[in-house]
Amino acid sequence: MTNLGPASQAMVERIGLHLTVVDTGWPTASTIGWGSPLMLPVVVGFIVINIAMLLLKLTKTVNIDIFNYWIFLIMGSVVYAGTGNYWLSVGITFGIFILTPAGGGFNRTVFAKKL
Repeated sequence: MTNLGPASQAMVERIGLHLTVVDTGWPTASTIGWGSPLMLPVVVGFIVINIAMLLLKLTKTVNIDIFNYWIFLIMGSVVYAGTGNYWLSVGITFGIFILTPAGGGFNRTVFAKKL
């Protein structure tokens, strides 16, 4: 709590909050994800997986938003930190990535019927 500004510190004291965690937001999480040892093979794998899914007609979603790959990378980094197993982390990260365009296609189908 020593890094909070004076206004934040006054709010904590006035309201009587006892905060133990500070949410640093996406910039810190993004830095962790992009700085993880998973980054290179996972990002290349994402591109290959997305192209394969498009060619096999498993999705119509082109996931070219490379900026937001950090979301998948941070999840893989958490698995790696918890298990110490590099390849398990890569596999789980790929699995989560595959579910994203598949889920997007499912949502598109469900909501298109309701409109």
